[in-house]
Amino acid sequence: MRQLWFAYCSSDDYAVVQREIEQRERGACVLRIDDLTLLERLAMSFAGKVSGTMVLARGLGIEAHATLVERMARVEGAGRVVVLVEDIDPARIAPLFYAGAVEVIPLEEVRVCRGAVASQQGERETMPSAPGPSPEDTSDLRMASALLHSSGEQRVTAVHSDRNACTGDASAQVAPMRAEGLEIVEAEDLDEPEPEPPLAARAATQHVEMSKGRRAPVICVASGRGGSGKTTIATAMACFAARSGLRTALLDLDLMFGNAYTMLGVEEPRDIGSILEPSVPGELSEADIVRASMRVAPGLTLWGPLGVPERAELLGKPLELLLGVLRAEADVVIVDTSTTWTDAVAAMVSSCDRCLVVGDGAVGSAESMQRLIAMIGRFGIPRTRMTCVVNRVGQRGCPGDTALRIEMKVALSSKARVADGGSNLSALAEIGRMDEAARAQTPFGQSIRRLTSQLLRELGCPVSEEPGREDAHGETPVRPRLHLPWKNVGEAA
Repeated sequence: MRQLWFAYCSSDDYAVVQREIEQRERGACVLRIDDLTLLERLAMSFAGKVSGTMVLARGLGIEAHATLVERMARVEGAGRVVVLVEDIDPARIAPLFYAGAVEVIPLEEVRVCRGAVASQQGERETMPSAPGPSPEDTSDLRMASALLHSSGEQRVTAVHSDRNACTGDASAQVAPMRAEGLEIVEAEDLDEPEPEPPLAARAATQHVEMSKGRRAPVICVASGRGGSGKTTIATAMACFAARSGLRTALLDLDLMFGNAYTMLGVEEPRDIGSILEPSVPGELSEADIVRASMRVAPGLTLWGPLGVPERAELLGKPLELLLGVLRAEADVVIVDTSTTWTDAVAAMVSSCDRCLVVGDGAVGSAESMQRLIAMIGRFGIPRTRMTCVVNRVGQRGCPGDTALRIEMKVALSSKARVADGGSNLSALAEIGRMDEAARAQTPFGQSIRRLTSQLLRELGCPVSEEPGREDAHGETPVRPRLHLPWKNVGEAA
């Protein structure tokens, strides 16, 4: 069943809100509603099937805006509340968070092409109302007609990218859509990429079924200062993703002094610089890529760092070629960056689907995160594709109120907190046992799993409910392996 979202906005603002929802959950069904009472009644009818409600209410005062969000956050079944605001105003944003908003996003940061939006709005103004579903058509989104007794005004718009979008438990509970005040509009998939030929290897994989023609998402972990814990977060996320059944590629782009391999138990790392000469013709062969790789666990392969650190500036183009292959062969690519932005780091970040901006409670951490966010923005990445990650929450010097101050100062709509791992985490990282740290029932392990699961689902990657679960015979289920380069064994200790 596709995800369902409520869009509380005017018809003129619908295109902006729909696009923002599509960036979060591709293919989601969207109901546009401009009446809060009606929203409350619909939320009750869907009994918890709604993922969230995105709000764009213009012209309200600060108190009225906060009151609206507070009332919406209390609606049982409305999901998480995400608010779009017209500008970055801390005096407005802070009350919205206190009122119950999960995210607050400035409109200027929403990546929307004005021309495309204006064009779509023009089409919607001239588009005749579509007829209601026929009695035999059971694939459309259905709603309880008893809940929609209105005076004939068009208050709700159900928008979905295909007519089978919302079938399942929620639609089975309610009667066919017949009431006045409900308009069905077939919406184009605004962000659908060009279809690509499906890969034979991917078609053969049943445990991780990705969308047709969709390339693997890239998650970059970045920080404005050293020692913030970005390598720990990147390696733990990669371990969890692999245990969740995803073919995971991890790139350590701290090319000069990276140590991700030590946290993953590799005693003799492979030199990623070995792809430099083979990449001169403009492509990399399978043998070249495998030669530079380290298979550190089932489904998890690592590249980096350099054997000769002073050659780091030469790896920009080769790593772009490597990323192109990995996006076609893996299910997710996680990139650990460095505080020194070489061409390779810049190329990865500029092409990423989500950038995690990591900070901690150290003095100046929030300021360095702000500078980093500004630089990432100059590479063409909107703030809606960045996530503020406060690390070591709970450690002395980084309590919850410190984390809140950092989040408010950074002002990113998406945010997460990673709990302090303490001396146990340091000991596990020292002996190369990050996989154990990521699956442990500790505050650190739980927060890493929560962060990774949320990101992967938002980016369209299926995550199994019980990653690493053993079957009835006490053995881990065997997953089909890719031809490149997950077939190799022996690169890690």
